[in-house]
Formats: sequence, C-alpha cells, structure tokens
Amino acid sequence: MRTQFRWIVMLAVMALLSITTSTAPPLAPHYDVDPAWPKPLPNRWLLGAVAGVAVDSSDHVWLVHRPSPLQPNETRSI
Repeated sequence: MRTQFRWIVMLAVMALLSITTSTAPPLAPHYDVDPAWPKPLPNRWLLGAVAGVAVDSSDHVWLVHRPSPLQPNETRSI
C-alpha cells in the first residue's frame, strides 16, 4: 500500500513540475539566399521531376529525381 502511495505522490509531483515549468518557444531559423546557387550541373546533366531533397552534415544537397517525365522540348542541348 505504501509503495502505491509513493508512486502516486511521485507522479503528482512530476505532473506539477511539468505544468509549472515553462520554456520559451524556439526561435524560427534564419536563412540567407545564396544568389550563386544552384550551380550548373556537370556533363550537361538535366533534372527531371524532383521527388526528394536532403542536406547532409557537410551541407551537400542531395536530390532524387525522375527523369522520365521530361518532354522532348525540355531535353534540348544547352
């Protein structure tokens, strides 16, 4: 019986602490525009419909794309 009472008291204290502890909301991230991005792709590569974008820990941008939806007028030589 005492063990149950201790658990109830401990849970009540934890609940009160979580209610009374207030933290400031996180600040929104700040982004800067890089006017030189994106750089031209090497070897005259073309991007199709982009299905996914990721940035790794080295700030490399990775794209997953679907080349099939490109129309003939979109694949002309530059």
